[in-house]
Amino acid sequence: MNVTIASGQKTVSYLIKTGEGDLDGLIISGLNGANGTVDLYDNTSDADGTRLIPQISFLSLAAQNEMIKQILFPKPVHFFNGCYLKITTISGAINVEVYTS
Repeated sequence: MNVTIASGQKTVSYLIKTGEGDLDGLIISGLNGANGTVDLYDNTSDADGTRLIPQISFLSLAAQNEMIKQILFPKPVHFFNGCYLKITTISGAINVEVYTS
């Protein structure tokens, strides 16, 4: 039985897990005008990695207190080399929590 593990909130690019595993989901949040993109790679860095899912754009409007995107995969996305989170921020701060097993 696989147990899902949360990465804790990340605000910068981060190596979530090394080796083989499954991507079960993620939660992205930001406050007042947070703007940027989130990528997840099958690699231990963002260089030459295969994207696990399409790039996610995130924009929290200034009038909103907080925007949250929750993405859960009914069938986990398998990775072989590792799970690397790349956060590219245009403005504000984007928080990402990644769930793997």
